[in-house]
Amino acid sequence: MKLTMKTLLAAALGAAISLPAAAASMSKSEYQEAKRAAEAQYEVERSRCKDYSHDDREVCVKQAKAVREAAEANANASYKGTVEARAEGKEDVAKAEYRAQMERCEALRGNEHELCEARAKADRKKAEADAKSEAKVDITEYRTEKAKDKADYKVARAECDKFAGNVKDRCVAEAKQRYQQ
Repeated sequence: MKLTMKTLLAAALGAAISLPAAAASMSKSEYQEAKRAAEAQYEVERSRCKDYSHDDREVCVKQAKAVREAAEANANASYKGTVEARAEGKEDVAKAEYRAQMERCEALRGNEHELCEARAKADRKKAEADAKSEAKVDITEYRTEKAKDKADYKVARAECDKFAGNVKDRCVAEAKQRYQQ
């Protein structure tokens, strides 16, 4: 069971990392379907938890919730398609994993319990710091691409000046579309 849940959570975390930085890649219907799929997967994983004893069942349910929350955060970030949504999604995934790790720590006693909680807190802080750092990089890359597009648009616009009338209008319109101006 633990291997399965860890594998699912790793897949959800991997999906968060691979989200496009600033492009909407999901329609509303795809978004709703992704949320339904996350809920269905949660129900399947949660039903598997019935076979475990009290403490193990609680850990299993927390892990199932973490997988669902990660999938929902990834869907939300893809639907919104912004750098901010992507960073927020990664932070939500980190918080969900933290809650699952803390639940696993509850089964431990003494020094092992304290070490487990310290590891969980450190992992959460690292994941949140990574999300914020990646967001800054994504924003810088996005601004760089916009600046390049603007420069290319100016060149294309200057090239359109050699035309007149409808041809020039069409040339300018194509340049605006190509360079998203």
